[in-house]
Amino acid sequence: MYHPDPEPLSEFLEIHNGGDFAVSLTGLRFTAGVDFDFNSSIDSLAADARLSIGRDLDAFRRVHGNAYDALITGTFRNNTALANGGETLTIFDANDEVILSVTYNDNAP
Repeated sequence: MYHPDPEPLSEFLEIHNGGDFAVSLTGLRFTAGVDFDFNSSIDSLAADARLSIGRDLDAFRRVHGNAYDALITGTFRNNTALANGGETLTIFDANDEVILSVTYNDNAP
């Protein structure tokens, strides 16, 4: 959720493991787009489970309440934020190899 209205600080990412097995998150981190290190918060994601990473936990709770607290894994680091016009978000492993890269934008299809 980039560029949320009316609370810009409530933006967040949701990650879903659609597979049949747990996925290790050890050593994974976002360094392109937002800054977040999974080692600081969670080491695996169960099959069919979700997690969220937010920009500002207090702002997120003002908009969504605390019903999603169990999904929130942490917040973006170093004052990073999602670009309102779009960008590429990339997850790297401990060896700086790209694990996943997703591009989003607000252009009409």
